[in-house]
Amino acid sequence: MSLSIIPDTLSRLRSRRAIVAGLGTVLGGAALAACGGEAAPAAAPTKAAAAAPTTAAAAATKAPEATKAPEPTKAPAAAPTTAPAAGAATPTAGPAPARTAKGGLRKSTSGYKGTLNLWVLGYTAGNAFANPFDNAIVQFQADNPDIKVEIIGYPPTDEGFTKLTTALQSGQGVDLLRLPSDRLPGYVKDDLVEAIDTYLTDADKADILPNVLDVTRIKDKKASAWPLWVVPMGIYVNKTVF
Repeated sequence: MSLSIIPDTLSRLRSRRAIVAGLGTVLGGAALAACGGEAAPAAAPTKAAAAAPTTAAAAATKAPEATKAPEPTKAPAAAPTTAPAAGAATPTAGPAPARTAKGGLRKSTSGYKGTLNLWVLGYTAGNAFANPFDNAIVQFQADNPDIKVEIIGYPPTDEGFTKLTTALQSGQGVDLLRLPSDRLPGYVKDDLVEAIDTYLTDADKADILPNVLDVTRIKDKKASAWPLWVVPMGIYVNKTVF
């Protein structure tokens, strides 16, 4: 039986923006923790109930010498709330997963301040798969209060990959992305993602099996992504038939 190692990967967009070195390691560790078992889903965000408009009751009868009633007061209009962009999620911490990866969380030394956009394949806020990412981001933001990480989930469909590819080609709105390994070579060929060798720490190298990291070395022997996990795939043969 042959066995293929196919890593799921986290890659970095080729961009001029200063990306926080180490965020990939944090999220990689979180994703690995997800393989150990499902965590309880994080509580879904609650929506504030819309304020019911207050209406003054009209007088049913008139008094013979009725004085003019004061004008009814109107309740102030509720300020409209802006809905978040479709697909974007604000991470909320769920049950903390056990941390097994080396390196741990650390503060950024890049000096970057602002928002980073992380695209995650299959992410839906509140489900068990989302919890490790949400937990890692909440902890990362606590260590780096000047940096906000926004998750954009996309489905593993043609429509989802088209949306991701379009965003990558625009050069905006994607800083880090999680994608299946079979999509990585095309993005490397089109020069849409950046080699990560300069971002790999000693902890990364100790934590990632060399032969798995080598799978991401597609161009010029440079690593193109942080492997998150591997999926064993094999072929079984019925000897009585063949």
